[in-house]
Amino acid sequence: MELSINAKKKASLQKAIAYSKKSVRIILTIAKVLMLIGIVGGGIYVLLNVVLIPAMNIQTVMGDLQNDISWIIISTSFIVAPCLILSVCLKALAGNLAGSDNSARVDESLLISNEAICYAFRLKYQSLASERRVLTIKFSQIEAINFNSETEGVEFVGNFVSEYFDGYRNPQPVDTASIDRFVIYDYFSPSLKETLCSKGVAVIYTPRRPL
Repeated sequence: MELSINAKKKASLQKAIAYSKKSVRIILTIAKVLMLIGIVGGGIYVLLNVVLIPAMNIQTVMGDLQNDISWIIISTSFIVAPCLILSVCLKALAGNLAGSDNSARVDESLLISNEAICYAFRLKYQSLASERRVLTIKFSQIEAINFNSETEGVEFVGNFVSEYFDGYRNPQPVDTASIDRFVIYDYFSPSLKETLCSKGVAVIYTPRRPL
């Protein structure tokens, strides 16, 4: 049985898949903190200079004592601008890191038989169009299957074979490795999770993180 890619579902899952990475979440948190520091810090500085302690920036203009508004604006920008610029840069970095995860998998195919699951793909920016990584997951070798409802990632735990083929003309893999876990994101039609459940395979659910 071959499962096909649901392009719309894959596109809709990309954000959840990408931002589930710990490194991306940490960078986004730092970016939010910097933005908050810039906005709140700038607001507090203006409040101190204009309302609470106006004498901090008093100067004499034509014999009258006045607040130096231009200096308040400039000094406030010294607080706000760096924080906002760093925040934007960190968000861009998080976006780049996020895009390097599952979105780099292309030319995917997923076959399910009574004995095993065969998943083939290649990494878009790290391989030629003729290269493939082929993962063979035998049902007899599966120890557990975990499903993340936030990213719809199906994680297989057990003992599986991963083979790398460098071209169509070479039927033999150039690299073979044994792996103990692998995640396949469920943007297939019919659903990979539902197909497994229909075969009586137990799937452990991981609930979404609270907002």
